[in-house]
Amino acid sequence: MIRRVAALVLLALAATSVPALAQQADLKSTALIGLARTRRDAGDLEDAARYFAEARSLRPLTADQLAEYFWVLRPVSPREALAVARDVLRTTPKLDAIREGAIAGALDLGDESTVQAFAEEGCHLHLAARSKD
Repeated sequence: MIRRVAALVLLALAATSVPALAQQADLKSTALIGLARTRRDAGDLEDAARYFAEARSLRPLTADQLAEYFWVLRPVSPREALAVARDVLRTTPKLDAIREGAIAGALDLGDESTVQAFAEEGCHLHLAARSKD
């Protein structure tokens, strides 16, 4: 009987600690994003990129946070920036500034196929928008 009660207590504790862990991860992620913004504003893009990456490992970033991360990464790690741009444009495809930044980054890398892919996606979006008007 005592074992059953102990097992129930342990299960109850485990069930209540899961939301607390998720909350803790959210708080840590929020703090890391704050640090990333502080470092970005101080001109330290490498540390800012590291903080954004760590925050992203804890929970998915919002589209706005991903866009910030893209602009921080672009001069620091152009290839990683292209991957983040794809993630941003997957959720918010009409962010032309991100698309143009990704195209410029791909041009800097000499990656013609990526330039073409981003440009074609943008053209398709704009043509579709015009056909609705």
